[in-house]
Amino acid sequence: MLRANGAGDRILTASEDGTARVWDATTGQEVLQLRHNAAVEDARWNAAEDRILTASDDGTVRVWDAHSGAELATLSGHTDIVFQAHWNRDESRILSASADGTVRQFYTRPADVIAAACAQAMRNMTGDEWAAIMKGRPYQATCANLPGVE
Repeated sequence: MLRANGAGDRILTASEDGTARVWDATTGQEVLQLRHNAAVEDARWNAAEDRILTASDDGTVRVWDAHSGAELATLSGHTDIVFQAHWNRDESRILSASADGTVRQFYTRPADVIAAACAQAMRNMTGDEWAAIMKGRPYQATCANLPGVE
């Protein structure tokens, strides 16, 4: 898999060796190496080209900083190879397709996670649930129309 960025000065590749790589299109020099635990099936930039999304045979989708190569998120839940991952138009969600026969949707904005939870929940989250999902944000009851949890 090979993709050029919008300006045509960087090339993004995905490889069976477990890496996605960014290359300088002029010099051919490797700029970044993004490593999974198995072959990388798909890699793509977001619209601003400041993030890279990868899909892998290790069953994960990962989000990377396109400038530093820092891993920003690992999205899991598939039980087999992930063939493709895409951002939706406004990049509020990531969709992935897997050999396990499923398509998954991952939220990229905390407010969307909260709205989805409130639409389906019967109560507010406990402190432990909040900590596991919201990663360091201070606890708050999020669903005004639902009972609180002691």
